[in-house]
Amino acid sequence: MRVAPIGYLYQRDLPKLRQVAAASALATHHHPAAQLGAVAAAFLVKLALDRLPPEEMIPALELGDPRPGWGFRPGPGPPWRRPGK
Repeated sequence: MRVAPIGYLYQRDLPKLRQVAAASALATHHHPAAQLGAVAAAFLVKLALDRLPPEEMIPALELGDPRPGWGFRPGPGPPWRRPGK
């Protein structure tokens, strides 16, 4: 999967991780769900590198970034939400 290195390269820069992972999905997948999947996969790699126990990864994925207003969201459009959007 080409998104795994993105989780490694941008593990300390979550906005960039989201941006690059979503863009990587566009090469072969144009559906927003594919972008969300790519971002989620890269984020899971980041969590593994942070040594988060596997049983805590899905709850962390559901929460996304703890900063207010940032996180993952389902539905059409970008697979992330920005503050004020």
